[in-house]
Amino acid sequence: MTFDQMLAAAYKFTDWLNYYWNFYVFFLAAILGWIFAAKTQWNISRRIVVTAVFLGFVVVSADALWRTYKAMDQTVLELSNLWKNGGRLKEAVLARLSNGLWPYAMALHAVGDGVVIYCIWTMTGDAGAKAGSSEA
Repeated sequence: MTFDQMLAAAYKFTDWLNYYWNFYVFFLAAILGWIFAAKTQWNISRRIVVTAVFLGFVVVSADALWRTYKAMDQTVLELSNLWKNGGRLKEAVLARLSNGLWPYAMALHAVGDGVVIYCIWTMTGDAGAKAGSSEA
């Protein structure tokens, strides 16, 4: 692979990361909006189904982000090896493409996931459960 192709791939990975994060944030906002706007209490079946669908989305989203971050790391490493001279420009481009904090971004993903699941199970419960009655 040539240097130009490698650089183009790195910027394409950046585009993909932006797309994946935008989609994730939109989906979280939609789910939370649905939860907060719910006028009726959800029964246990609905909470289980929504949680299962959400967890499926989380797995796909986290996997796509994880794999793209890993591919990006490899691409930046290869670019660094291919780009022998470049001085400040090389440093600036590689710094822009590097995602050294991506494990923290994935941790933030997990926190957001936990918040949604918490809201599903605490803010949508049956009215009787909120009043303290026991339901089988």
